[in-house]
Amino acid sequence: MCSADSICSTVACGQGNCTVAPGTLGYRCDCRPGWTQLHVGDSLRFLPCVIPNCSIDSSCFNGSPAPAPALALTPLPPPKNFSLDPCELAYCGAGGTCRKNGSGMSYHCECKEGYSNLLNMTAMPCFQNCSIGADCASIGIHPSSTSNSPPAPPGSESISNQGSTAAPGSISQRILLPLLLMVVVSLAVGYVM
Repeated sequence: MCSADSICSTVACGQGNCTVAPGTLGYRCDCRPGWTQLHVGDSLRFLPCVIPNCSIDSSCFNGSPAPAPALALTPLPPPKNFSLDPCELAYCGAGGTCRKNGSGMSYHCECKEGYSNLLNMTAMPCFQNCSIGADCASIGIHPSSTSNSPPAPPGSESISNQGSTAAPGSISQRILLPLLLMVVVSLAVGYVM
């Protein structure tokens, strides 16, 4: 069993910092000012901080309304066919698709043409350059910081998580079993009610 202090050395919190905390997973990601994470109420605080709290208008090219970020809950597969997929919890934005990196637990967001990763970090969501609002400059996002040039290869960029060696798009294997148990219990409680 690992010590509580070593938990944060394996977790990527995006634009946030890992903090050891009581609970099932033993940590949470505390987002830097201007950033947030996908969450429901006070749940899922272990997810990385990859959603900017600034004006993002993804309708700037096609005139369609911007979809709100949402965590899509999919039914659990039968246990004999279960596979751990980090893309089940990754948010890649309206212009991105999550791609698993090899056989491990890391991922990257692959952007459609005309979209690019925020801050040129492949674990960050994909947006169009024209969608970045002027208020995003206060958290370091400028239209010039998202370019149409290809981002660095997955795992080569640096996302701070207090010295972690985990790849930016990695989801610690230590959190997946407790997370799975949490989801199963939540689903069971939902069916009982």
